[in-house]
Amino acid sequence: MKGGPALSWSAWAVLALGISIGTASGCRQDSRAITSLSVEQAQAATQDIAWLDLAGLTALSPEVAAVLAKHEGHLSLNGLTSLSPAAAAALAGRTSDLELNGLAEVSDETAQALGRHRGPQLELNGLESLSAAAAKALAGHPGVVQLGGLTTLSPATAQALADHKLVLWLNGVTTVSPEAAQALARTQGVMFLTGLAGVSPEVAAALRANDGIRLAAAVNP
Repeated sequence: MKGGPALSWSAWAVLALGISIGTASGCRQDSRAITSLSVEQAQAATQDIAWLDLAGLTALSPEVAAVLAKHEGHLSLNGLTSLSPAAAAALAGRTSDLELNGLAEVSDETAQALGRHRGPQLELNGLESLSAAAAKALAGHPGVVQLGGLTTLSPATAQALADHKLVLWLNGVTTVSPEAAQALARTQGVMFLTGLAGVSPEVAAALRANDGIRLAAAVNP
């Protein structure tokens, strides 16, 4: 077939079983054994499945990403450790949830593409750092954004993320500076900062002033 190597018989057997289960129950199917997809295989894999888990994929071409973008259920691609701007732009066409929790970093260009994703939820819980430019792009996402892997935020990144209008998960953040706290306090959406502990009174006061910011009991008694 064009576009990629053929799957092993065992992997196709797993996929076939998964399609059967997914079609019957609408649940997550075990397609995680699949390690590569051609365009034709991706078209077959996305048929009538409510939750498609392709955690075995470690690389994604823009062509295959464009096919997966047409899948109308939840899509998990947590095996990807890198994502090109072109593949991200293709995935952005999705109107359903997207998990990319294996990415530890994204370029500003990839973040700009993902910020145009129009599904209700984007998960990027593996990100360990985020530039201010990337944060600004992701803040434009119209749904829920999960960034649970970040442990700290610079004031510039905090300022950018504060522009997000819906729900933003930052529950991995354990410390913020007073400057970052003041920036986050501008948000007009809902922001989860439940990982914060032992913050200064100045930081606690700044964050408690915004009812949309959810804090741990130790910070928000």
